[in-house]
Amino acid sequence: MLPLVYCEFLGAHGSIFERNTDGYCSGCKKAPLARDFFDNLKGYICPCLHKEPILGIFFKVNTMGERNTHMMENNRIHIEGTVESVPEYSHHLYGEAFYTLRLSVGRLSGVKDILPVTISDRLLPKIDIGDGLSINGQLRSYNKQSDGASRLIITAFARYAERTEEIKPHNEVVLNGFICKPVIYRTTPFEREIADILIAVNRAYNKSDYLPCIAWGRNARYAGTLNVGDAILLNGRLQSREYQKRLPNGEILTRTAYEVSASTLEPVDAAFRL
Repeated sequence: MLPLVYCEFLGAHGSIFERNTDGYCSGCKKAPLARDFFDNLKGYICPCLHKEPILGIFFKVNTMGERNTHMMENNRIHIEGTVESVPEYSHHLYGEAFYTLRLSVGRLSGVKDILPVTISDRLLPKIDIGDGLSINGQLRSYNKQSDGASRLIITAFARYAERTEEIKPHNEVVLNGFICKPVIYRTTPFEREIADILIAVNRAYNKSDYLPCIAWGRNARYAGTLNVGDAILLNGRLQSREYQKRLPNGEILTRTAYEVSASTLEPVDAAFRL
């Protein structure tokens, strides 16, 4: 049985159609189907699903019959770890409820990143604190107004979720986007080279996610040579870190920042972008 997946185009969930032996859609029995290889889900896409919002598909099929798969490929995250908090209600969208939770993912060093996850109630398995959970999806950002100021919120948006009996910590992010702010290259007092990067990654409906990243060593030196508008492909992990902020009244708040720590960076020719 094919897993339930989220279709941003239709705003619904459902199973990807299987193709009949005669090569036609098992839903409408008429349209020939295009192959879908995303994340090894052996499914097929039928233009008839434009009119069937109850049936989820992974990719939009436009009037020319082409697939807009690049929006998915531009931004991928796979994390697996231990559930740190019970799911809390976040919001409703098109009649669908979304929840947030925290996932603890260990590094090889033993340090644990506590990462935010947003997930639909239709994908959310029955879980408790301490259970293993594997998430595949996209890294999303949005602005939240708080105390008269705007904060950039980062979350792992789940498109597929599975409860795991044996936890195998995994943390992988792939971003294909553009430099949207001058890179800040600096050296720490311990002479470590660091570069702060803000990447804009396009997604459906003419939206973009603005994702803070950090590079180290030679990757930081290379990032320091990049200009606003340059296209790059970044591989890394999502990490959390605590920092302190002093308020105008002198009060000090401890907050958590989320950023992608880059393991590889490479330029992308605009002519060959996804």
